[in-house]
Formats: sequence, C-alpha cells, structure tokens
Amino acid sequence: MGKLHTRDYRRPDQSPPGGVLVVGAGSSGQQIAAELARAGRTVHLAVGRHKCLPRRYRGHDTYWWMDRMGTLSRTRDSLSDPSATRTPNAVLAGGTRDLDLHRLVADGVVPHGRLVAVRGGTAAFDDSLPASVAEAEENAVRFRARVDGYVTRTGLEAPREPARLPRPARRSSSFLDGVGPDA
Repeated sequence: MGKLHTRDYRRPDQSPPGGVLVVGAGSSGQQIAAELARAGRTVHLAVGRHKCLPRRYRGHDTYWWMDRMGTLSRTRDSLSDPSATRTPNAVLAGGTRDLDLHRLVADGVVPHGRLVAVRGGTAAFDDSLPASVAEAEENAVRFRARVDGYVTRTGLEAPREPARLPRPARRSSSFLDGVGPDA
C-alpha cells in the first residue's frame, strides 16, 4: 500500500485499486473521503478531533457571521484561554455544502476512531469516535447559539432555521485488516 499526503492528492486514481484509509476528519480529509466514495472506492476514515460548523446559517455564510461578530479579528492575547488556539480548525469547505461526517457515512464511508497503529497490514483505531463526533457537533451547536444571541442583541433581520439535531455516530470495528505496508 502506498501513502499519499493530502498536499499531493489530486484525484481518486492516484491510489492503487482497493480500499482506502483516509487519516483525519479535518476539511481535507473529509473532502478527499467524499471524492473517493463518489468514485466508487471503499473508504475508511480515521476520525480524530475536529470541529463542525455549518457552511451557512440564518441566511449568511459562516465567515460572514464570524466577521460580523468579531471572531475573525480576535488575537491570541484577547482570548480568555490562550490554550484555545491549540484546538482543531473548523471543518469548512468552499461552496454552499457542509462537510458532514454523517453525510459521508450515508455515502458509504466507514468511520473509525483515531488511528493508533498499523502493524502487519492491520490498522488499529481507538474507541474515541463517539466522543470525537459529539465534541465536534457541540461546536456547531455553540456557534448557532452565538449567532442567535448576536441576532437577538443587535435586532438584525436573519430568518430562523430549523434546528439540526445531532445524529449518533455509527460505530465501526477497532481493527481494519488489509491496511498497511504489508497488505
């Protein structure tokens, strides 16, 4: 099995035939997993810490809201907890479609916890998937609440949207055979 870094990935046919393990559920990892799944590949996704955000909310792009609310102009020194700068980046992509682990699963991508080892052609994952997904989705819930509070405080006209309920993450096995240099 070959390794391909996200910086070098361009298209699905770059990887050899068969299943593909994408490591990381950040923006690049989710975009690559989605593209590989659309190309008919069997895709496994090792999911670590990440943050979900809606691409659009209440009629505006997320970055519009972050700019309006001052989020984009914050500095490390202005944060009440400077360690917050070590949290994962939000999972956002261009266009109007959300990156969404649940959508990936519906498209056939198999989620796993964080990759912890690859030995003898077998990948091992931890059991962090449910907690990672819950933490990521809580970020989206907090963002929507901040926007809702901002709209209330400022009186800005922004249509309410129906709440998107979190869905439980599908569990996967802890081991994936056939992955690694010996496969």
